[in-house]
Parts: sequence; C-alpha cells; structure tokens
Amino acid sequence: MLERTRQLATSRWLPASAAVGAAAWCGWWAMTHPAPASAAWAEGMILLAALVLVPIGLKLVGGVSVSTGGVWISSAVSRLQLPAALFLLASFQLPMGNAAASLALPWLVVTSLISCSGLVRLAKGGWRHVDTLCADVGSAYIVVGGVWSVVSRSGWRPWDFDALIVLMTAVHFH
Repeated sequence: MLERTRQLATSRWLPASAAVGAAAWCGWWAMTHPAPASAAWAEGMILLAALVLVPIGLKLVGGVSVSTGGVWISSAVSRLQLPAALFLLASFQLPMGNAAASLALPWLVVTSLISCSGLVRLAKGGWRHVDTLCADVGSAYIVVGGVWSVVSRSGWRPWDFDALIVLMTAVHFH
C-alpha cells in the first residue's frame, strides 16, 4: 500500500508537466509558425512528444513503477521530465552541433530511466499480460528516441542519412 501511495505521489507531477509542456509547445508554435510540409513540423512533433505526450503516457500506464526501480527512479522521472523536455526545446533554438546536443542530453537521461523501468518490469513478468507487455515495451523503446534526439541535435548523420530522416527516427521512437 505504501508503495502505491509513493507511486501516486510521484506521478502527481505528470498532469501539471503536460499542461506546462502544452503551453511551452504552443509558445514554440506561435514563435515558429511552421509552414505546411516544412521540416519544422518534424521538430514540432518531437517537442510535442517530449513536452506533452510522454507525461500523459506515463500517467496512463501508471508512471514508472516504484517496485521495479525504487522510489528514487519514479520520483526522478516525474520531476526531471519537464526540465529535460524544456532543455530539448532549447536545443532546437540552436544550430545543430555540440551545444545543441548537450542541451538534449537531459532528455536522454529521462528516456533512459523510463526505459530501464520498462525493461525491469518485462524481466519481472510484464510479458505475461498483453496490456503490461505493450506498456513495458513502449517504455523500453523510448530510449531509442532519446538517443536519436541527441544524434539529431549533434548534426551527426549516421550511414549518411539525411538530417530530416535522423530527426524523424527520433520522432518515431517517441
């Protein structure tokens, strides 16, 4: 019972985070006004995911499980998600390079924590039920989006992919 209470307390931040994230995303949109079919919409999609969709998704799947990662991991994800997403937003205000990649690193940390929790839940039998399997696999995959976000902001083009393909890979895994 205490474990569930702690989990609920740490996930209390998530709806507020999504609301603040939505306001930040609307501010980005108002400042950017991306043209239809422009590459800026890809940036908008990754920012919408980080600022709004991830906290909503974490709330829907019950947050990061306290039993799998301890109270600290659940609390860390709940409290670091919004600042990390705002750093990611700031990284898109800079040209691709080391500075932009550095600003995207906190988002990689948050996605790594979410992923670790999902992998541990899978290892502890989360694969036995379809609903928990989907939530845990989704949690595990988000780190791939975090990695490709940093790769995109650094300007690195693995296998000579176009920069837009690199960014859309980050979007896809969110």
